[in-house]
Amino acid sequence: ASAGVEEQYSIDPDFDREIVAWDEGGRNDSRIFRLGSTSEALQSIGVQERDIVMASGKINRILREHPNMTMDMVRQIPAMLEDPALVLESQGRSRRNADTKNSRIVVVGTVTDANGAPVLCVLDLQPQSTQDRRLGLQDFNKVSSAYPKDSNANSFLRSSNVLYASPEKNKTQAALNSFGFQLATSELNHLGSMGSIAYEGRGVKIQGVPFGEVFE
Repeated sequence: ASAGVEEQYSIDPDFDREIVAWDEGGRNDSRIFRLGSTSEALQSIGVQERDIVMASGKINRILREHPNMTMDMVRQIPAMLEDPALVLESQGRSRRNADTKNSRIVVVGTVTDANGAPVLCVLDLQPQSTQDRRLGLQDFNKVSSAYPKDSNANSFLRSSNVLYASPEKNKTQAALNSFGFQLATSELNHLGSMGSIAYEGRGVKIQGVPFGEVFE
């Protein structure tokens, strides 16, 4: 039984040690960190099993642009991806061009900043930018951003499409609470995977279920 659990555990055991060493060594922009592989929860909604990576230059940019984001929160990203509370369809359009479908999902755990704002992790399932190709990241799931949602969090959640809600009701409830959305655990009836993710060539078709149909 222990071997089975080990196989399902998707966090890279070296990530935390490596990112602490990188932080203490001056935070260069040239590292690609492997956070782990696609978790069982993410695979249940259709995310392909691939290694998950994050560029050190992106981490530096996140820490510069989001003062409330800390290294401790960055270190918790693999655990968020391993055991998410919520997974949402990204509301942003592709940055490659207006005709390209969105290929990103938003993963929410129970990590919050010092003010209680929920930390969002944006995962690109088909990285295809010029920089992604230059770095050889096309065949990975890439963390493209992570930051505290410290403004309009409640309206953001209400306007989102849901792909997954943790069967652990207390975890889902804690995530909802961090967005200012109050719901008793007895009211959490639509849990687990929902919606769909389908790969089409180099694109991804992501279709979640409107938040109001899941939680209201």
